[in-house]
Amino acid sequence: MHKAAQHPSLLPIPDYVINDEVRNFTAAESDVMFQFSNGDYELMVLESDKPLPPLEQQTREEFHQYIYKRGGFIPEGFVEDKVDMRVLATHGKNFEESYEAMHEYEKLLIEEKQYLFSRISELESVHAGIYYGYMRDMSYRPIQIFNLRKSVDMGFETMKDFLDIVDAIALYTNAHALVPGQIETYTFILDFKDLYLSEWPVSQLFYMV
Repeated sequence: MHKAAQHPSLLPIPDYVINDEVRNFTAAESDVMFQFSNGDYELMVLESDKPLPPLEQQTREEFHQYIYKRGGFIPEGFVEDKVDMRVLATHGKNFEESYEAMHEYEKLLIEEKQYLFSRISELESVHAGIYYGYMRDMSYRPIQIFNLRKSVDMGFETMKDFLDIVDAIALYTNAHALVPGQIETYTFILDFKDLYLSEWPVSQLFYMV
């Protein structure tokens, strides 16, 4: 699924992206399942030998039934990699939105990844530090930072510009900086330093978060 991330220009994988300390990390229960104050929870780790909690398993089965009833299909490998569960979590378990998002992701992997990864070193926004990875948090999740001040200075104000670099770095992170079963998410920070909100379209911020 992440063959494009093996592009020669991105290899070898440096130690600051992943090393033995990260690979040997064991996630605490609070890192695996985030508990909200109202009693709800969100699974942060899905690649596990443990069975899904009953509610997640039921939701997953209902989602699959919804897909088959509409004559749809689940892309190859997406059940094994639990991509179906990830899109459900991202879209608040909205079946229609999750189904569309799943196939958009498949299309992105098939049609655009080779192009994005082959030119990531040429993207001016990468070298300018508009969007970048920086260290890890206390649970060893990779930290990604989007610098809005620099993006405005470069005229980087459209969703196409934003998504190009986010897609490339996020998928590189997924391929090389995560540890299945222990570290499967990353922390995203919007850096507003030296920026007035009026300088960046508020409508675009909605899609970022």
